[in-house]
Amino acid sequence: MREPKICMPEKFDGDRTKFQGFLQQVKLYIRMQPDRYPDDASKVGFIGTLLYGQALSWFSPILEKDMAVLHDYEGFLRELIATFGDADTSRAAETKLRKLRQGNRLASTYASEFR
Repeated sequence: MREPKICMPEKFDGDRTKFQGFLQQVKLYIRMQPDRYPDDASKVGFIGTLLYGQALSWFSPILEKDMAVLHDYEGFLRELIATFGDADTSRAAETKLRKLRQGNRLASTYASEFR
């Protein structure tokens, strides 16, 4: 069976406001192409190719020292989340909800942002 053709995730520069979207794109991309990324090292290596700027500066020493996390996908994701994830997710979500206004957008557009 052929794997579906999907868009490559956008590169990530370390901007925390874009991290959650990046993480979801990467997880989906890897999940949809299991033959291409059969083991933890290939998954982590792929994510490494998408990093630049501050994110690459964080990743480079891990790569240079051949740290164990390079062969542990879940462990790498935990490190990535600890470094670039929102430290206070619930407060950020609450703030986002308080600022959310329908304005002149369609109700369906507003509802999708609310979720």
